[in-house]
Amino acid sequence: MSKRITVERVKKWLIYLGMVGVPAAIGFIWLMASLGSVDITGFQADDYCVGTYENPCYAYINISVKEDVFIYPSDNWSQTAFPTDPQMKEVILYRSWGTSWRKIPLNKSCTGTWCGLSNSKDTRVFSFAFREGRDYQLRVAFIKNNPTQDVVWGFKL
Repeated sequence: MSKRITVERVKKWLIYLGMVGVPAAIGFIWLMASLGSVDITGFQADDYCVGTYENPCYAYINISVKEDVFIYPSDNWSQTAFPTDPQMKEVILYRSWGTSWRKIPLNKSCTGTWCGLSNSKDTRVFSFAFREGRDYQLRVAFIKNNPTQDVVWGFKL
């Protein structure tokens, strides 16, 4: 069985839990874990960071996938469930790719096998597919509106 994750589903779940201000790009990882689709095997985040495009704040999350999970495109993945103060300017998701990182454009449809399409003839529409039986290292970059803002990580293993 597989799970389909949309930004609307994540926002409804975050609102239900009262987790106002959590970016949907982080919320979908929590949702996948709560559904039993993934195991979170590691988490690390910057304690202090500038949060600019030149020097972003980073959180690293390791997951083991128990069933296929499809993330669907939306322009709202970086936004929070409700406007908050302070709200992040942008949230960018990456996956490890060899010795570097590859950006996962959550506002666009997948264009190749690197993001989960089966082959070049596959016409399904999703941003990224986490495949059953695989481990992923994710990096989330946070860009602040102001470098003096504090980032409070609410993520717990």
